[in-house]
Amino acid sequence: MTLSPTIVLSFPSISSWAAEVTIQELGTLGELVAAIATVATLIYLALQIRQSTQATRAASFHAISDSMNAVNLSVTQSAELSRIWVAGCENRSALSPEERHRFDFTLLSYFHVFETMRYQARVGAGDKDLVIAEERSLQDLLATSGIREWWSENPYAFGPEFRSYIELFLAGAGVSPGHKPPAAQQGVEPDAE
Repeated sequence: MTLSPTIVLSFPSISSWAAEVTIQELGTLGELVAAIATVATLIYLALQIRQSTQATRAASFHAISDSMNAVNLSVTQSAELSRIWVAGCENRSALSPEERHRFDFTLLSYFHVFETMRYQARVGAGDKDLVIAEERSLQDLLATSGIREWWSENPYAFGPEFRSYIELFLAGAGVSPGHKPPAAQQGVEPDAE
C-alpha cells in the first residue's frame, strides 16, 4: 500500500474571525465600496454624456450649415433663380406666378432651416453662436419688402415660438447697436466656451 500525501488546509475559526471584524463593520465596509463604485460610475456617465452632447452639437452644426449652404447654392448656381431672388426681394408682386412659386419655396426652405437651427440651439442640441451669427442675415432679409410680404402670407407654416421670434425682427427688435438680438431676448444666449 502506498501512501499519498495529504494536504491539510487550516482556516481560522469563525469565532476568532468574528472577534476581529463584526458584521456591522463588514456592512460599513461594503457600503463604502458601493459608494465609491457609484461615484466612479456617475463620473464615467457624466463624461460619456458630455462627449455625446458635443458630438450631437457638432453634427447639428454641420447639418444646419449644409442646409443653409444648399439653399444659398440653389440661388447662386442658377442665373434664373438668382434673378427671381433679387426681383422677389425688391417686389414680390411683380413676379410671374411661376417665379413667385420658386421664390416662395426658396424662402420656405430657408426659414425652415432657420427655425430648425433656432430650435436645436434652444434645446441645447445646436450651436447658439450660429443662431446669433445668422441673425444679421435674417434681419437683412426681413428688411426687404418682398420677404416681408411673403412672411405676412406664410407665418402659419412655422411653429408659434418661431413666429414670435420673427415678429420681434419685424417689430424692429433685430440686431442693432444697443439692442439684444431676438435670440438673446428669448433665452438663446451665446455659448460660453
